[in-house]
Amino acid sequence: MGYRILVATPVAMIGAVLLAIGGAQAEEPEADATKWRGFHVGGELGAAWSSYSWSVAPNYFNTLGPTVLGSELTAGQGGFAGGAFGGYSWTVGPAVLGLEVGIRGGSLAKSQPDPWYPATDIATSDIHWMASAVARAGYAWQRWQVFGKAGWAGANAGLTLTDTGTGITSTTQKWINGWTAGLGVQYMAFDRISVGVTWDYTDLSGSGIGSSCPGCGSGVGLGAPVLDAHVRVNAVMARITFHPGP
Repeated sequence: MGYRILVATPVAMIGAVLLAIGGAQAEEPEADATKWRGFHVGGELGAAWSSYSWSVAPNYFNTLGPTVLGSELTAGQGGFAGGAFGGYSWTVGPAVLGLEVGIRGGSLAKSQPDPWYPATDIATSDIHWMASAVARAGYAWQRWQVFGKAGWAGANAGLTLTDTGTGITSTTQKWINGWTAGLGVQYMAFDRISVGVTWDYTDLSGSGIGSSCPGCGSGVGLGAPVLDAHVRVNAVMARITFHPGP
């Protein structure tokens, strides 16, 4: 299964911003680690790319009478994403420890012929919303902070199968859970305002997921799909953060 990797334009933009701000701030006093202490809120914009793997039990869409034509369906898609986040940080010397929650939206939908009846059937995989709650650990130096993060993640994942010949459609939408981890760098550009860039990887799965298909019938060669899902998402995000303090 492959990834379709987008050119992360926001990353180039944030690099230019960091260089410009760095020059403008060169003669100002250096920030200390306590600038990172307390609450923070912010927004992010960037690029994400997904990999979907669906394991499908015998049903209307993948059988020919009693014969099962296959059970695996894979897809990959990239797109733009944006979101908001907030959290709290503590400092111990140059170390910055914190908690952060976030929500991210976008469209990572991929429509393609399904592998069993490619001439007539269309499969659409999608994720529209993701959420996360992570612990962060970082190191502050002058105006910079580098950090790692890891924790829980979840997303609303879906698979739609459509027989264009008969109009029969199966729809699955399910919140699935997993984990996320990533790395980031931030620069305290102004008093209480930082800019930065993050990369994160998210791995989600679910099993025994039912679908709605009123026209799928029942019996041999029929029935609504029951799915196992495995979704992986990489994202590179530019972010701006406001630090009101403790």
